[in-house]
Amino acid sequence: MFKKILIVIILISMAYGQEKISLETAIEKGLQKSTEMMNRKLDEINIYHQQNLAEKAKRFSLKFGGAYSFRSQKMEMEIPAAGPFPGISKEIGSLNNYDLKFSVYQPIYTGGLLTYKLKMQQILGASQKSKTKVTQVEYSGQIKKSYFTIRVLKQKKQTITQLLDQLNLHKQKLEKLSNEDLIKPSDLLETKQKIEELKIQIDDINNEIHKERIHFKTLCDYDEKLIESNYSEKCFTENEALELFKNNHPILKEIEYNKELLKIQKKIIDAGYKPQVGGFTEVHYGKPGINYFKDEWAIYLQAGVNVSIPVFDWKMKKEKLAIQDNQLKKVENKKNGFVDEIEEKVKQCFSTKENLVNKLSHIEKMLDYANQDIKIKENLYREQQISHIDFLAVLTNKQKYENMQSEVKYQIQIINVLINTLIGKS
Repeated sequence: MFKKILIVIILISMAYGQEKISLETAIEKGLQKSTEMMNRKLDEINIYHQQNLAEKAKRFSLKFGGAYSFRSQKMEMEIPAAGPFPGISKEIGSLNNYDLKFSVYQPIYTGGLLTYKLKMQQILGASQKSKTKVTQVEYSGQIKKSYFTIRVLKQKKQTITQLLDQLNLHKQKLEKLSNEDLIKPSDLLETKQKIEELKIQIDDINNEIHKERIHFKTLCDYDEKLIESNYSEKCFTENEALELFKNNHPILKEIEYNKELLKIQKKIIDAGYKPQVGGFTEVHYGKPGINYFKDEWAIYLQAGVNVSIPVFDWKMKKEKLAIQDNQLKKVENKKNGFVDEIEEKVKQCFSTKENLVNKLSHIEKMLDYANQDIKIKENLYREQQISHIDFLAVLTNKQKYENMQSEVKYQIQIINVLINTLIGKS
């Protein structure tokens, strides 16, 4: 028995002694476990490798190769007779031909093609970081929204529980009065009925809290019970929010990078129509060697320059450049459309927030009136000037207004989260 008590004491001390963590820490953990964030990071690593490939394409390359061929007959060379010398007929070459080579190739001039391809990968790297930032902002917003949703539900539960406690005390008073036949039996039944209704509401809210806690833990691996309850979402004025959006939103930065990419692609197209020059050196070991008259193994060198110049392609360059110009216009249209869309949503959010602030002010007055009404109705009920159901309605109204008050407070926090997500702030 003593061991069981000791275990219970240890478990209770562990539960109460568990250190609370900040929501920021939970968000950081959530970002680490997010598969979408993992994939964004992998995309960044892939682009880093692509940058290395583009940079190495400007360097020389080494290759080794070999070839074998069989001919059914050798070449025959005839030397006609000249004066006293008779004519000669001789087979040259070999039936079995071998060629092993080690070659070095170095681009010399590409019209900037390789440089632009490297620049393109560098811009893609910066663009990918903007995409990662977008994912970070959105995922952080999900965690914060779940956090505040739980806070709303817990506040609702607390308000209903307070009313339940109040009704239980009221029920005890009624039971004493009922024993003395000082009230109608229906008064006690109405109270018991209302208590059961509240218990159902609490069960429903507990279920919602449980489901949202599962969602929260899925997002960040932390139990919501371990999170500090004092977090408040930072907020900005409407003008500040719109200014931050225009100057810092990662999607707008990504769009600017896309415009730079399209300009670089135009330069790549242009470079492709300039001379492409590359130098090569090859070391061969073959049979026959460079001297085809000798059927024997030999080593020889070969070096030179390759030059390629586009001459005529039915004005394809013009078509390609026109496509890039149209893509640039599409990107600019996308930017304008995105700015209009976010500005509209941000303004709507601030309008909703203003409405919630005004509503909160009205609810506070209604709560004050409800408290005054309870005192008045309680006296009237005791004097039997109003029915018991009317008195319960007043108590229920107070609980309703308290629910509305807590819900509106957290709705303002959720609106702040939405605004910050819209403007790209995590």
